[in-house]
Amino acid sequence: MNVKSNWLKGWISLNIVFFLFSQVASSSQIQNVPVMPNDSIITAKVLEYSILNSALEGIEPEQVLYSLRVLVVSSQSVNGKRNFTQSKIGQVIKVYSKKMLSAILFGKDIEANVSFSGDERGGKYRIRNVASTPLINETTSCYGDLDKVDETPALTLKDYPRLFKKNVTVVIGQNARAMECEVAKTIAEKLEGLTGNRPMIKKDVEISEKDKMSSNLILLGNSNWNLILKQIYQITGVIKVTEEYPGKKKGILQILRNPWNFDRVLLIVAGSDEWGMKAGSELLKYAHEINNVIVEWKDSKAVFARTIPRDKYIFLETEKRIEIKPRPPRLMIERYPLSYYFDEISGNLKIWAMGGLSVKGKLTIDDDLLVLIGNTIVIEKVMGSGRGIMPPVYSIPFSSQKEDLDFLKIVYLESNGAVYLRCKGKRVILEPKEQYETSFREDEAIRTVTIKNHGLLDKKNIIVE
Repeated sequence: MNVKSNWLKGWISLNIVFFLFSQVASSSQIQNVPVMPNDSIITAKVLEYSILNSALEGIEPEQVLYSLRVLVVSSQSVNGKRNFTQSKIGQVIKVYSKKMLSAILFGKDIEANVSFSGDERGGKYRIRNVASTPLINETTSCYGDLDKVDETPALTLKDYPRLFKKNVTVVIGQNARAMECEVAKTIAEKLEGLTGNRPMIKKDVEISEKDKMSSNLILLGNSNWNLILKQIYQITGVIKVTEEYPGKKKGILQILRNPWNFDRVLLIVAGSDEWGMKAGSELLKYAHEINNVIVEWKDSKAVFARTIPRDKYIFLETEKRIEIKPRPPRLMIERYPLSYYFDEISGNLKIWAMGGLSVKGKLTIDDDLLVLIGNTIVIEKVMGSGRGIMPPVYSIPFSSQKEDLDFLKIVYLESNGAVYLRCKGKRVILEPKEQYETSFREDEAIRTVTIKNHGLLDKKNIIVE
């Protein structure tokens, strides 16, 4: 009897211990054990493509995810790691990526790395290094070759309007205001003049999934006005324009690949308000070689927002040498009201008025000053020359009305002091300390022009006498 009693007590104790262990094992201390390192390379058929908020899948922090449903055709291990997709051959699995995946993947045969992350309660498949598989992929769809997606060069605004020759749709907000409609019409008219094809203008609510896939899109406004632009901000890494950023009467021009179809392109003319958007539309013709450029409506005109510190300015020196054959009997060079001397070593710029005149009213050194231009004209084989400071530059783009500088237009300034120019219509980028030289014939004379960029200088070193 005692033996049975002791046996029963032992059995009960053992079960109690087992029960307690089971409870501990199901607690949060053990249930979050991650799976061991794993990786595999699969070939698969993409059956579904989607973009979703991670909160819908219980993934934190909240972010944009790209998801595919794929039919696994084959699977191989990588570097001896565990292969969690081997058993999924012939089955459909759902895979996720934080990195943007193009919608052109839909219907494609792909090869990719797939790993499983999670714990014993469950997890998700992650996909990376997606590429088309030549052994399976026989033809190129109307949306282009997937192999070219990762090789596509980054776009800059110089690609406008070249890549917008056809299949273009200008997208405005459902409740577009008068100025937004006016800007859309102006862009469409100018693009027609440049390409011969007039874009359609549609409201955001009229844009179908087919439109997104098949069109080169021009999006106007900001995410509060334009639903398509709001989607772009959610699924790409472009700079988001809000009513607060970049600010009143400011906007941003951006160009990128269409995330719904990498063979199409997308131009964003966004503004914190209507004036910022209008500024962007008017500066499209100047915004070459750059991207993500901030624009501004200032003093009743469109300008590029200041990019250099307010205590700095850029000093350009131009020299025009003129060779005239035959030499005219009388030749006069107009004297400049302001002359100068520049010391390249110290960076000091000394300016004074000619003929005992006052500098007052001719030159203002303030926070808005961007560029000063020292101009020299030399007539070859003639005893005479002219030298002086040209009218100061307070906004960009800039072109002088003076005949002496009619060959030069300043288009944009980089924050490092690089200057984007157009000299006799040719685009020139001058880094600090660089110079550019060109010659041309004009009015029976050979003119040789040299432009030197002295870079960013301190305004405190401008000495006005």
